[in-house]
Amino acid sequence: MTQITNILTKADIKALRANFNSDQDNALLIDGFTKRFCQTKEMMNGIEFTFRNPKAKPISLKRPEIVIITLLCSQKLKVDLSLHLYLGLMNGLAPYQIGEILSLVGVYSGVPAMALGLETAESTFSTLKSRTDCGKPLDAASIFAALAKPG
Repeated sequence: MTQITNILTKADIKALRANFNSDQDNALLIDGFTKRFCQTKEMMNGIEFTFRNPKAKPISLKRPEIVIITLLCSQKLKVDLSLHLYLGLMNGLAPYQIGEILSLVGVYSGVPAMALGLETAESTFSTLKSRTDCGKPLDAASIFAALAKPG
């Protein structure tokens, strides 16, 4: 776990968060998802209403990301996990917290799922680090595209 907690510096995370617009970037993610899976549009609208309704009591966006990261890791869905690791960071999770979440997956879903999660986190954080170090665009659309690339 030391490996993934040392990839991104506080300055890297600050730069990434400075370029993140929660409402706009979550809408971008939902739009891309519903275009890919058109039958999910109603479900995604319901999720959006639940978490973004200004009249509803606000819920910390950290909590849903913790659950989503756990589920995606246990299901071994690397690309989706990578996107939600990024969203977890943007919504306030620290790399060490993500490492703890992924370690817990090993207890309930097995070491292979945990190892895949840690490898995905290392790859995701390295991609983000590369973007901050090389001056590549840090907007969510560019990051989503970079994280969705196979390999």
